[in-house]
Order: sequence, then C-alpha cells, then structure tokens
Amino acid sequence: MTDQQRSSLEEERDFLLRSIEDLDREFEAGDLDEGDYRTLRDDYTARAASVLHALDEDATSNKEATSADEAPTEADVPARRPPWRTIGIAVAVCALAGLAGLGVARAAGDRSSGEQATGGVAQSLGQQLTSCLILSQTADEPVQVLECYDAILTEHPANAEALTYKGWFLVSRTPLTALAWDDLAEAVAVAPDYPDARVFRAIALQRMCRPEEALAELEVFDSLDPLPEMTSLVEAFALRDRIADLQAARDAVPEVAGAPTPIDEVSEDERVQCDALADAGVLEPIESAPTSE
Repeated sequence: MTDQQRSSLEEERDFLLRSIEDLDREFEAGDLDEGDYRTLRDDYTARAASVLHALDEDATSNKEATSADEAPTEADVPARRPPWRTIGIAVAVCALAGLAGLGVARAAGDRSSGEQATGGVAQSLGQQLTSCLILSQTADEPVQVLECYDAILTEHPANAEALTYKGWFLVSRTPLTALAWDDLAEAVAVAPDYPDARVFRAIALQRMCRPEEALAELEVFDSLDPLPEMTSLVEAFALRDRIADLQAARDAVPEVAGAPTPIDEVSEDERVQCDALADAGVLEPIESAPTSE
C-alpha cells in the first residue's frame, strides 16, 4: 500500500467515525427515522470493518516478510491474526452511535476516491488481499473489486480469505447478497473453522430471510473461539435479535411458517425468501437480491 493509499483510507476512517458521532445526535434529536437508523447502521459497520481491515492487513504485511512463492497450505488457510483493535473500536462506535444518514453514506462513498493499487512489482498474497480490501473502498464499480479477488482465486482457488472477503464485499452491498453465497459456501468448505466466514454467512442468511440457517452459522461461530472484534460485529448488527424477530414474525403466518428448504438444496433463484415473506405480509415489500446470469 502506498503512503497516499493509506492516507486516503485513514481519512475515510476518521470521516466515518466523525460522521457517526454527528448523526447520533441527529437520531437522538428525532431527525432520523427507525428504518434509516437500522439500515444505515449496517452500512456503516460494513464500511468501517472493510477500511480498518485493509489498514490492519497493511500493517501486518509490513511487519511480516512474506515469500513470493507460498506453499498451498499457507496460502489457503487464513492465519489467526492479532486482534483488530481498530476494527473493534469502529464497531463499538457503530453499535453505540448507531446510524449515519443516507446523504452522509453517499458522501462517504464520494470521499473514498483514493487511487487503485497498481504497480509492476509482483505482490505477495498478503499484499494482493490488502489491495482488494483497498479497492473495496475506492473502486468506482463493484466489478473492479470482484476482478481483484478473482485474480487471487485464479492462482489460489482454495484461498479461504479471498473467498470470504469477496463474499463479504457482496454481502455488504445488500442487493448483491445472494450472489455472495457460492463464495461463502466454498470458503467454509475450504476452512470450516474460519470464524469470519461463519459471521458473514450468518449475516447473508439473515438478509435472505433464512433465520434457522443463520442461527446455525452463529452456533458454529460461537464454538470457534472467535476474536472479540468479530463478536462485536455480531452485536453491532443486532444479528441474534433480528434472527429471532424474523423467525417469530414468519411463524405467526401459517402460509409461510417453518423453515424453507435448505439453501444448498435449492436453485439460485430460490435462495432469497424475503419476497415470499413480503407477499404474506410478514415484511414490508423489498427489492429482491439479483441472481447471476
């Protein structure tokens, strides 16, 4: 990561945290409604986690020399890093301060205009992952980020971290959540004990209106001794409460009560259950997540 790229990410981090504090005051003053509060809380948590993960990856790669030729076992299995203290701080702020407004969310996107990581020198796997994380905050189009992760996966098709964070990029853009499932499923197949993948799968399943499966992912996550910061991410999303609320609301309507067919046993266009629940009056009508073509 160049000094300019790091400076850009640090500026965005500071901007996001200041904005959250400002908009917390707006919410307490009654200037933000509950719907915007919950939706944008997720957006800010995801942005903060991605920005700070990129900064943490860069700091880690600067401290640890990485061989250009990495053994497959080292490349494919994510190492347990030291706690992401900065991510923990950001998530805690998001959880306490709540949500920013739509206008500031767009402004944050406008401020994320740092240059793309480029260069002719071959990058280590860790540096490539960091570049993709930077792109997730700076790229003009989602396809640029997906291409970055796909370039890693072409060389390391079983790299659990690339699969996981490609999936998280899609999950963090809510309309693309359904497209994340194949990558997140593959990440768990490669590294079933990787807590990050379990958290992101749980969030994806909750957003696809599959509460039983989301809860099962959280149970696995809880058994894996996750980093405190990842546990804070679950709390910041109020994920357990949302899963319980969704399940209770769905099961109160006989036409749609009960768990659907498991996600890995249905076609791609049947993964998202939210439209069926909206049609039954369980949820407000929402825009369906797209499927790949």
